[in-house]
Amino acid sequence: MQNHVQLARLYAAMGDHLAGGRLDGIFEARLGGPGSVLSLNDLGTAEWQLDLLPFPPTEAQRAALAGLGYALAAETENRLTYTRPDALDVVLLSHDQGASHEQKLLWEYLSRPAEGHAGSAYRRAFLASGRLAADAEFVPLAQAAHVARTGFGPLHRAAALLSPLGVPWMFAAGWALDLHRQSLLGLGPSRPHEDVDVILGREHQRAVGQGLTDAGYRVSGVREGAYLPWSDPLELPHFQLHAHKEGHEMLDLMLTDLSGDLWHYRRDVSVTLPLERARLVSAQGLPYLAPEAALLFKASPSNGNVRPKDQRDFEAVLPALDASARGWLAARIGEGHVWQPALRAVSLE
Repeated sequence: MQNHVQLARLYAAMGDHLAGGRLDGIFEARLGGPGSVLSLNDLGTAEWQLDLLPFPPTEAQRAALAGLGYALAAETENRLTYTRPDALDVVLLSHDQGASHEQKLLWEYLSRPAEGHAGSAYRRAFLASGRLAADAEFVPLAQAAHVARTGFGPLHRAAALLSPLGVPWMFAAGWALDLHRQSLLGLGPSRPHEDVDVILGREHQRAVGQGLTDAGYRVSGVREGAYLPWSDPLELPHFQLHAHKEGHEMLDLMLTDLSGDLWHYRRDVSVTLPLERARLVSAQGLPYLAPEAALLFKASPSNGNVRPKDQRDFEAVLPALDASARGWLAARIGEGHVWQPALRAVSLE
């Protein structure tokens, strides 16, 4: 009970991003750290891990923690640890850089009875080199175990919700690339995914939003990065609905112009693909955005820099791109883009 009072005070001080109407706040909170795993709790107490927006925290957020009696004890690029003598440590984790998701998978992995040997190995690494080194060694193992355990299950669950609604949709982003690899090369997912990205015709948002609400999801509109209650359909330039349900993957619904049997690139509507080419169907019967279109989003982030995650996705799907896909993408990302040499050199085996 005391721990949950502590969490309530943290939410009151830092804000609840999911409650809507704000750009900052806690996106997700959970217990983590060695103390959250029964077999490792002698290595330290549990900690509150906060998936925080923005990261690093603002001066106002830091001041709020100080006002609650917390002091900064350790800081890395993607993790800040605050301590208070009479309370659990509070660990702030980067949302955008994936640090929060990594920690979530790590402690789920070490908590699973089937991974008992992993706990012993983690203990040895912790005692030999410390927490940060042990985490760095075991996060990739946790990610691989998660992928092996879940496979494409999140997509099949999402498809079971969306397919009965009778409207056109398709998976997007990293999941689309993994479906393409599975269809052409017979491979499983290349990495864990934090949510499920779905492309939806803008005119069908009401039907899908209502269907998800009926299924127990909380559907929110995203406007300039803030959540607002979704009731009326979103109008341009807004394009995202987020659907949350406890114990399920978040659905990120991206509203797109699919009129005239064309897929329109949201960032430049003059860039199109025939819908029959843009919407592919995997060997498992799951619709997905063609890889060249999915990669165009990853090649052109808002800050101009390709994220490490997107670079890994590009390298993973590259052997599954045919000449047509490579040529289409190369013509649209600019001559100086870092992907140009690879697009010109690789050929489908």
